[in-house]
Amino acid sequence: MRSQWAKFRDEDALRLFMRLSPRDQMIVLTKLREACLEKRRSDQELEDAVVIWRKEDTT
Repeated sequence: MRSQWAKFRDEDALRLFMRLSPRDQMIVLTKLREACLEKRRSDQELEDAVVIWRKEDTT
């Protein structure tokens, strides 16, 4: 059921996105890209912190 709901939401979001003007589509894509980069950055910071913690824990 959950996967069907996710699929419905994805299709609905795509329909709404396609109704936007090209300018607004670019704004949305830019915001999504920024959010993905920020997420990747925070994931990397967490991984770095774990590596540092493990190094400190073994010394």
